[in-house]
Amino acid sequence: MNITIKKATEYPLESLTKKISELIYQGFEPKFTAKLFAKDQAKDVAAVLGHYLCKTKPEQLLIAESDQEICGCLFLNEKGDTYHDLKRLGQSNFSLFEHLKVALLLTILSHSPKKEELYIDFIVVSSTFRSRGIGHELLAYCQSFAQKQQKRLTLYVSAANKRAMTLYQKEGFVPTKKTSSFLSQSIVKNKQWYFMQWHDPAQFPQYFL
Repeated sequence: MNITIKKATEYPLESLTKKISELIYQGFEPKFTAKLFAKDQAKDVAAVLGHYLCKTKPEQLLIAESDQEICGCLFLNEKGDTYHDLKRLGQSNFSLFEHLKVALLLTILSHSPKKEELYIDFIVVSSTFRSRGIGHELLAYCQSFAQKQQKRLTLYVSAANKRAMTLYQKEGFVPTKKTSSFLSQSIVKNKQWYFMQWHDPAQFPQYFL
């Protein structure tokens, strides 16, 4: 199976936005609908996020492609994006209350990386392409990029997501901190999270906390 990793800048905006929105919904529907949104609303949220990332952050959005079909994506964050300008990109049909719910959701799921840190905001693989090495290729691309930039890779993963934990550990990520959040439990039904790190030992002798 031939897998190619490209930046979102290499794709037409309209067609890419539709596919990325579908992947975001597929990957985050349980979190979107746990407390804040109905399924139809969750699709709207995914569409807004997909459009936002493809239009304003294409350099940070990595696309996995197999046989000319998009099968996964990964968003690499190095500047602590706050998503403050989402309302300018398609949320005009959202009520003020829905705006606030989106802001709350993104606050819970966001992380501000440090100077020497590249943060994997999310990774999603299409359900029809799982267990085919897509996640490995996306992470390997990030590891190579991090080495060139002399930075660490970090991510958060739910303690309940054993499958993802296994993948990340297989790829060399190490859990260095465990956090608990009652707000996270209330909103996305995930209370405990692991903060995981990967780095080139030749560049960094130890993990940071």
